[in-house]
Amino acid sequence: MKQAAEKSCAELLEIGRSVLESSGITDPGGESLRILAGTLCVPAVNLRAGFVCEVPSSAEEKYFDHIKKRIKGIPLQYIFRSACFMGLDFYVDENVLIPRSDTEVLVERCLRELGEESRSKRVLELGTGSGCVAVSLARLSGCLVDTVEISAAALRVAKKNARIHGVEKKINFIKGDMLDAGKIPGEGCCDLIVSNPPYVSECEYAALSEEVRKEPALALKAGKSGLKYIKFIFEEYIGFVRPGGKMLIEIGYSQKKMVENLAAGRKIEFIKDLNGIYRVAIVTRPHKTML
Repeated sequence: MKQAAEKSCAELLEIGRSVLESSGITDPGGESLRILAGTLCVPAVNLRAGFVCEVPSSAEEKYFDHIKKRIKGIPLQYIFRSACFMGLDFYVDENVLIPRSDTEVLVERCLRELGEESRSKRVLELGTGSGCVAVSLARLSGCLVDTVEISAAALRVAKKNARIHGVEKKINFIKGDMLDAGKIPGEGCCDLIVSNPPYVSECEYAALSEEVRKEPALALKAGKSGLKYIKFIFEEYIGFVRPGGKMLIEIGYSQKKMVENLAAGRKIEFIKDLNGIYRVAIVTRPHKTML
């Protein structure tokens, strides 16, 4: 696939489009454009407008290397080590789940719940991953965040993102399993709990695309029903939030009714993502001493 002669952007885009299309990529033209733009470190709009004409041979070689990776099912975000979330650029690699726009609904609601006095509030996040939730909350609201992650490799990515966005002093990274609540600050320790836990069932995981299964299974799989972690959070963490505080948890597209049943009479509400799917469950800890 390596090309000896120097080619124009238009020629490279057409070759890339053709290769991607023959490999079954859904949007071969768009992806060819994004790959070339990423390779050249220029906005895609500059390529569309013809502001970039010739491509150095070294960049051409990189472009075709990226095309090769893409046809193997490697997501663009892993190829370029970058993902956009909440208007911020995050470093990502194969050790973390790629941030998705669905999760922005979760963060936006957290910002709303934190309100104007957010700088004085503390958030507990369960499942750090890339750090996109913790970093976004600390950066956009100024709150303090305790965030828990079992994977040492994922924690390294999250800490890197905290440094990139200048919020490393606002985030306390805890190496641990969210299923071991005993290692985490206890009763009434925070104003808000947030989590995008693994919630893919065994059957759903088997049906996922090859591309999605390039992401860490640890961040996706959640037992037979997909509720392993959500159930544990409901049962073990409600007491960690102050009376009147809330837990906000991202859920799967078909889990609303099951999650409602897990709430066991507690006050619960759901909000939808941009596709109209119930994506976030919100549980409020009552002011009463009984949970």
